[in-house]
Amino acid sequence: VHYPTTSLLGENGTMLLFGHSSYLPIVYNPNYKAFNGIQKLRPGQIISVYAGGTEYRYAVTGVRSVNLAKADESIVELPSDKQYLTLITCDSFASKSDRFVVTAVLVQ
Repeated sequence: VHYPTTSLLGENGTMLLFGHSSYLPIVYNPNYKAFNGIQKLRPGQIISVYAGGTEYRYAVTGVRSVNLAKADESIVELPSDKQYLTLITCDSFASKSDRFVVTAVLVQ
């Protein structure tokens, strides 16, 4: 899900996308597993986003776990000087307020 008011593909700024992650064996809908494993991404790895026949390639700059109940951890920066991508999903194994946040910058 694209977060309203954040940048679109091809625009300077940060595009913020939310997605589900679930490792439960009873979950069969792939939409609920779209962001499975994002916590395993490492800086420099490439994330591809496709739209309208165009591929946008972003290099991961950071991966962190945050607790939304803690104000100092819940801040997600939205820089606007280049084209950025931020992915956010739940941490299925912790509390409902825990999230994984991946940041990346456009490379191609």
